[in-house]
Amino acid sequence: MRHLAVVSLLVALVAVVSAASRQTPTPQEISAEEKAAIQQTWSKLDELQLAADWDGMITLYTDEAVELFAGGGTITGNYDIRGRWYNMNLFEFFTVDSEILDITGYGNTASVWIKRTMTYKTRPDAEPINPKRIHLVVMKKVAGVWKIAVVTWTFGEE
Repeated sequence: MRHLAVVSLLVALVAVVSAASRQTPTPQEISAEEKAAIQQTWSKLDELQLAADWDGMITLYTDEAVELFAGGGTITGNYDIRGRWYNMNLFEFFTVDSEILDITGYGNTASVWIKRTMTYKTRPDAEPINPKRIHLVVMKKVAGVWKIAVVTWTFGEE
């Protein structure tokens, strides 16, 4: 009798686990519309960076965003990321341009390979600097809006 109760319990447990696994949805690949929304986020980032609107830029990041730097170092949280932008001591931006190379994603998460080209000065008397770099970015959809979650700043020159 005890054996029968254990077997019945195991059969019931397997049935519950099996039913639960069938109900777990498979994330859908992001659509062309979602990819366009991600591109719009980067266009907005370029626009805000060119205007040196650091408070506006940080609205495009998740609260727990992370920036990773090729030379080492990490900044976590949009408050600290905003502080980095304020303290960069960039005198003037002349151009900021992002070219999306690839977007891959499922559900509310996407990876983006992006080439960024900028021209800026660090001091009024300095020569303009013109870096061209490729970055890997993880984006998350938060409350219906695509935001930057992780940025790896720089995979080298183009």
